[in-house]
Amino acid sequence: MGRGRAKLKQASLVAVPDLRGLTVTEAEAVAASVGLVVVGPDGRPAGLLRGLVAGQSPDGGTPVHQDTEVMVWTAGPCGEAGVREPVVAPLLPSEDRAAADRAE
Repeated sequence: MGRGRAKLKQASLVAVPDLRGLTVTEAEAVAASVGLVVVGPDGRPAGLLRGLVAGQSPDGGTPVHQDTEVMVWTAGPCGEAGVREPVVAPLLPSEDRAAADRAE
């Protein structure tokens, strides 16, 4: 290499950490420790997300350049992909007795 030539700065490759099961705050810290940025679906800031990381892209272990965005989806309390239990109305006392009578 000759003198005076500008050396091209190459971004380091890092392995994407597996962020699943972490809170969004924890995921941001882990990703930042290797030079990656966590974002939510559609590129929204991760700080707007709640719950635990349920999925990510790229997957954990994928080699990427530093400063790459890792998109995460959340689940759980206030998460976008949270499990929603079906709402079942409780039986009224008269319905409860009639159901018990039919079962006998």
